[in-house]
Amino acid sequence: CNLLGKDREESGAFPQPNEYSFLMAINALANAASKCVSAGNVSDGQIAAERAEGLLDKLRQQPLRTSKSTIACYGAVIRTWASLHNPERAHKVLEDMVKISGTIRLDLIHFNAVLDAWARYLASPTKDNDEVIPKLS
Repeated sequence: CNLLGKDREESGAFPQPNEYSFLMAINALANAASKCVSAGNVSDGQIAAERAEGLLDKLRQQPLRTSKSTIACYGAVIRTWASLHNPERAHKVLEDMVKISGTIRLDLIHFNAVLDAWARYLASPTKDNDEVIPKLS
């Protein structure tokens, strides 16, 4: 059974991932993260977000053309980090998305998600705003 799998892999019988397959997997992880947070299990939500970003990293390594599906993958990871109150990670992924977008028009929802995450972060009484403001430039 192991040899059959190896033969299929070597012969290219397995379908190659594309932007859409990455999008489906990243969206599944983003939904899992959201469900975890809703249930009060933030640590599992963070694990799902890490895995979603890991898939995004694998997408970046693929010899694929940047498309709207690629941008949607970035957007799902941005929204996931923003919902987990991690504006720094969301901001970093947004910056990466802007760099690779080329002529593809970006949706304001991604920018708004990052701004909202920073606003909630700054509104937290335990955060030092003087430390955060330089990160926003």
